[in-house]
Amino acid sequence: MLVPATLRQACLAGLLLIFGLMPAMAVAQHSDVDFRYTGAQVVPDLSPDSNFVYRGTFPTSGFGAQFTIQPGFASESDIGAGIGGGDEIVYNVLDDLFFWDGITMDFQTPAAGTQIRIGNVGTSVPDTIVHATSGVQLGSFSPDTNRIGAAGGTGEFHSHVDFTLEPPGGSPADGVYGLKVSLSTDAAGIADSDPFFLAFNFGLSAALFDQAVLDYEAALNPCTIGDVNCDGYVEIGADILTAFTNFTGPGSFGKTRSQGDVHGPSAATTDPDGHDGDVDVSDILTIFGAFTGPPPDEAGGLGGPAEAGDPSIPDLVYDSATGEVTLDPDGSSIIGYSLQNATNSFLPGNHTPILAGVTTALTSQLEEAALAPGSGSIGQVFPTGLDLAGLQSLLTVNQVSRSLGAPLVPFDLVVLNAGPVVPEPSTWALGALALAGLVAGKLRRRRAKRFRK
Repeated sequence: MLVPATLRQACLAGLLLIFGLMPAMAVAQHSDVDFRYTGAQVVPDLSPDSNFVYRGTFPTSGFGAQFTIQPGFASESDIGAGIGGGDEIVYNVLDDLFFWDGITMDFQTPAAGTQIRIGNVGTSVPDTIVHATSGVQLGSFSPDTNRIGAAGGTGEFHSHVDFTLEPPGGSPADGVYGLKVSLSTDAAGIADSDPFFLAFNFGLSAALFDQAVLDYEAALNPCTIGDVNCDGYVEIGADILTAFTNFTGPGSFGKTRSQGDVHGPSAATTDPDGHDGDVDVSDILTIFGAFTGPPPDEAGGLGGPAEAGDPSIPDLVYDSATGEVTLDPDGSSIIGYSLQNATNSFLPGNHTPILAGVTTALTSQLEEAALAPGSGSIGQVFPTGLDLAGLQSLLTVNQVSRSLGAPLVPFDLVVLNAGPVVPEPSTWALGALALAGLVAGKLRRRRAKRFRK
């Protein structure tokens, strides 16, 4: 008689625990997925790696080879969690089986026949099988699929499913196998968790496992089209100007995505490692087309301003009386700029674009970028009454792009109508004392001359 896989796995786990035949599994690095309800959502706690990748290990040999019950799933009041009494919890498989190869140190397609079988909780709940083309498999409550378990009457939850790397007794490739999942509950009004990974080491060193976990973490937040620094936003300062600076034209120059290589030979993709090794017009247009603007809370801090004087660097001409800012090429050209401050002091409603491209106008930043140069007044966008030192203090970021491939440099700063310097009261007092001293000295000299006569 064939014994169901879930029952076989349960018996195996029980025997291993009873007879202490799990030394490799006992010392393997793992962590339970602790979770709770927060803000009407299932929210996993950060793993010990301070990310959302939870570790397990498939032993490569012995009685428990290719089998583990770690990580488990828990929500317990002794750590400030706990859920509703009797609440059911299931998992959702959100993608095919992931495989991080220890030889190439990158993600590869798992070999045909390699899969992870998940023995779910409940004798009538079918196993879940995840392989290279299995796709999305959502959990459900009627009928039960992908079931982890139910909370006790007080809301305490701690349960384990069984994970088996198959084929049993076969020769799966050494590497780190991953399941991209989320959690769901039948509690009313509670949304699914955000995605996270269960990452299982099979035959790799601890150092390689650590590297794989970092790559799994990065895979949770993949790059979007045109996003040079993969922060979820396509903006001028961090993306467009970066690509301008690293512009090479077509060819093979070893450029990476972080330098602006976001478009391959035929199409734009989301590969975080880059595409065809150059930063050309295809990359620039891809970034322009995906432009979103900056994150809502972005602040400055990329560089300091320069003083006027270099004829090869464009000028920022500031009128202290009106707050008007004029950008003058000064013998060079302007195809992009980024001006930022940390005190929300700009006046974006007065901003007038000078470049026929993309524009950001906020109280914290003023930015433009285009393929064609431009110049002129961008409006009365700065506060009035600043001298050169005040203007330098205001600008936490001051960058101008002069041409494709040229490094970003600070604008030369020119201040108009700064007005005379008005001494402070203490300065007046010191001046008065000095004047009195001069007068007294002169009178003494006159008296001395009369006495000699």
